[in-house]
Amino acid sequence: MMESMVKIARENLLRKYREKETKNEKKSEDKPWMNENIKKEIKKRKEINRAKRNTENEEEKRALLKKWEEQKAKINNLIRKEIEDYEIKITKEIKESDNKGKKMWESIYILRGKNKKDEKDKIFSENREELDQVEAGNRVEEFWKYIFNICKCDLTKKWKKEDIQKMLKDTEEEKVIKSVIKINEQLFFVEEKIAPMKKLEITQEHVTDVIERLKNKKAAGPDLLTP
Repeated sequence: MMESMVKIARENLLRKYREKETKNEKKSEDKPWMNENIKKEIKKRKEINRAKRNTENEEEKRALLKKWEEQKAKINNLIRKEIEDYEIKITKEIKESDNKGKKMWESIYILRGKNKKDEKDKIFSENREELDQVEAGNRVEEFWKYIFNICKCDLTKKWKKEDIQKMLKDTEEEKVIKSVIKINEQLFFVEEKIAPMKKLEITQEHVTDVIERLKNKKAAGPDLLTP
């Protein structure tokens, strides 16, 4: 498990770095393995690249290109070293933790670039305004009070299409979310009772009648019986 986790971390962290590098390296300081030394070397590489773009001397441009490639390799080596040290640190924390299972999964989220504690679901109103937890809770409570007060809930009954369409129209006017109404259509009006499944009764007369209807010289069916 540890080896797999370290492998995922290395692949993910290096990939994330390369993606940022090809764009514009924004927010690289957020990476847990980033330090001032790496930032300084990245700044040097940018300066070399800028000089390479601005020069019109081909010989100087080739020399700067070589210098830029050397600087890039240097940065990659520094990053690789910091990532390995970071992996060792996380692995040590897992081994020393009293709750290894929980700590391991927390570390896996971090190594994959996901801070689980910082990720929160956002809830929006029908006007696309973000709601805080208290307001969202009140909206949900009001909605379900409305649903259960407007009709008798009977999950053994079928829906009546016309009444559902009328309900959707009425609730749309009252700014009740249509998609949620559709999901909960089974709570609304009835057309007829749904008949429960009954036990199949087979009589001797029925069996005899079926056998008499079988055609001769036919292959056996799933029951391996032939006429």
